[in-house]
Amino acid sequence: NVAGSLKVVFIEKEIPKLTSDQSSQTYRIIQEIILNAIKHSGATELQIEISKEDDKMLIRTADNGVGFDVSKASSGNGLKNMPARAAMIGAEYKMESSSAGTNITLRVPMNKVKA
Repeated sequence: NVAGSLKVVFIEKEIPKLTSDQSSQTYRIIQEIILNAIKHSGATELQIEISKEDDKMLIRTADNGVGFDVSKASSGNGLKNMPARAAMIGAEYKMESSSAGTNITLRVPMNKVKA
């Protein structure tokens, strides 16, 4: 994948308020997802959707890359850091990958934020 050849589609349905720490960790997770799509996936498109689901911010990403076997994935820092960052902010993290691409779902609780 040549730098700049990844099309990123951003869908913003509703962006709820998060704490500063939640925002920072969520930013780092999304940054890692984009970097992985560029460096490793061979994807031509990455979709990032942010919405609100009950009392959580829902972030869903999907790329159309080559995918990989999650159970046999390299234990690189990026793949280890994403679930660790999610755990730090009490978020649910799920990654699925197949030959059709990689999908990541992140649910960040909003109950700690004061309006």
